[in-house]
Amino acid sequence: MKTLRCQLSLCLFVGVTLSPSVGAAVIRQPVGVQTGTVNMNNAAQPVALPTPVLNTSRAFVICYYLPPGNSNATERATCELNSTTTLTVTAGVADPNNIVRWYVVEFLSGVSVQRGSTTIAAGSLTAAVPIAHPFTATPFDLTNTFALISERTTQTSQVVDEQFTLLAQLTTGSNLQLTRTQNNNPNAGNVSSAVTVVWQVIQIDSASVQTGTATILQNQTVNTVAVTLAAPIDMTRTFLVFTRNGGANNATSINGDETFYQTTGEITNSTTLTFRRGRQNNTNNTQINIAWFVVRMTDGTTVLRNVCGPSLTSGVAAAATMPANPATCLTRDSFTGNLINIDTTRSVPIVSIRDGTNSAQTADLDDSSWQAALTATTITLTRSTNASNVAPATAAWQIVQFNKNPNLIEGDGREIFP
Repeated sequence: MKTLRCQLSLCLFVGVTLSPSVGAAVIRQPVGVQTGTVNMNNAAQPVALPTPVLNTSRAFVICYYLPPGNSNATERATCELNSTTTLTVTAGVADPNNIVRWYVVEFLSGVSVQRGSTTIAAGSLTAAVPIAHPFTATPFDLTNTFALISERTTQTSQVVDEQFTLLAQLTTGSNLQLTRTQNNNPNAGNVSSAVTVVWQVIQIDSASVQTGTATILQNQTVNTVAVTLAAPIDMTRTFLVFTRNGGANNATSINGDETFYQTTGEITNSTTLTFRRGRQNNTNNTQINIAWFVVRMTDGTTVLRNVCGPSLTSGVAAAATMPANPATCLTRDSFTGNLINIDTTRSVPIVSIRDGTNSAQTADLDDSSWQAALTATTITLTRSTNASNVAPATAAWQIVQFNKNPNLIEGDGREIFP
């Protein structure tokens, strides 16, 4: 095979061999991303996929739940891809006012996914989950692997959210570590609750993954922590996923106050991550622990990012102030302000939320839980119309548009993005 190069109307055939790049993450077309919403009429709500997936080990799921006003932890929802035709959304309680938006992202090649469900029993803080590559049964390669989790519980208390916020860390290619910092809150009558964690371990062959931890200290005046990456990344081809837990096994903790633990994560420049929460009050055991994965794609995948809300990153091109419901942000890039058209058949939003600084409620899960929906030029963020406190919130969003064609490698090793 030869490349055709033209310059000044002169075309020359150059004998350079092209070949598909090894492990390119090629999204299925034209149904690489499927999405929809479901009302939680039942605690376990099956969803028939509009188009069956070809292989569940090449697909992952992202979900956003939209709980009603004055909600508690039972509204937390998990999403599990049970088969090639069915997604099951499960919450701690049936509530038709709890609306969950789901995304199923499916690839033809270059992506391997192991999934499962683990329950951390009452009285336990951690779970070590054995993992293995779904196709080779060997350990995952941590240089290109990350983890996603969601949690659910039947606990109705509004002041023990410390029990349902967890860190997900890949300690080895064979172990996923799930950790919470509190399992017995004296302020809630010595409650000790089980939590079910639905997890996905995702290896993308054409990705380069950096991972680490960070802590927003209990007395940090700006409620912000900056993390320096080991290697600079291309922001236009890199996305961030993270988990967080908060509080400690002590009477003084975050006590279910969402302003303490609902956290936004941003890639602020090529070497820096920034994590923010709504407020702090310098109280013991109100620190927030964060485990993060930075996924740098090398196969033509592109990433847009921005912030919507009252607390804006310097220089962003588009913003909408919440609590306007819904808040719609144009899909402009953060660098030049260009409007970018999104192919919704191969794009998925990744959104993190922090609650407003003027909120100090334990019933604000509804205020700081938002759904994300895409059109070709907008990302629309929505929360419950009857949110209990209606405090301003801030969303940090990313839109990951995956590659739809195998990219090629020139003879000198340079990638040709499709």
